[in-house]
Amino acid sequence: MDEFLGQLERSCVPSPQAFQYACVYSAIPLAICLFVGLLAPGFLPPPPPSWSAEQTVNYYRDHEKGIQAGAALLVCCSFFYLAFTVAISNQLQRIPNLHYTAKALQLVAGGISSTTFLWAGLILALADYRLERNIETTQLLNDLFWFFLVMGTPHLVAQYFAFGYSIFVDNSPKPQFPKAMGILNMITSVLFLPPAVAVHIVKTGPMAWDGAVSFWLPLVVWAIQMVLDFFFLVRGMSLSAERDTSVEVAIVGTCSRD
Repeated sequence: MDEFLGQLERSCVPSPQAFQYACVYSAIPLAICLFVGLLAPGFLPPPPPSWSAEQTVNYYRDHEKGIQAGAALLVCCSFFYLAFTVAISNQLQRIPNLHYTAKALQLVAGGISSTTFLWAGLILALADYRLERNIETTQLLNDLFWFFLVMGTPHLVAQYFAFGYSIFVDNSPKPQFPKAMGILNMITSVLFLPPAVAVHIVKTGPMAWDGAVSFWLPLVVWAIQMVLDFFFLVRGMSLSAERDTSVEVAIVGTCSRD
């Protein structure tokens, strides 16, 4: 039995490096699930918050299957975002002289951010589950869904601020990330602030949950940032692997001479 378990471990359990790469590459299914999860219910563009309860319920009835698929995909996003956050945290560990608070803030805020997708997906599923109910109840759940998804951004502000700060303080000869990535993460952090303080006040215009400032601008910049973060995380892991190999070779060479 022990021999069988040993063989199973060697054949099925990925190496630590492979596991790290899997966390980084979780950005790809994250992007697919989020894009399709918003596209399938027809949420690109989002339904306006100015709609009446009757208009909202009619929309849900017309897009029932798409909304069901979108809710499931948004729930899946929570897992992939959490894995990607851990991959970022792993690379931040390699930045010399980076204080623990910056690393902890990025990791904790990213963990909370993953629950945004989870709760948004669950609320969307609940809103679509019993469309024969009172129409005002469905409208309330629809409002709650968009508030969670668009207004619930302070943890993203914290995560990308900590990430950008960590990049700026990296003064090593071969930094994990270019300083431009620090600037982009800071910009993303700032862009997530307006929806957090304005979505509940207006029902039309750029600050509404379907507006340019609260929805489209943060979404587009965040998408660009995620693509670049993914690219430089892969590059950073390759650099880290080269450094680890160089250290191992140096240690072996020293031991051989001794």
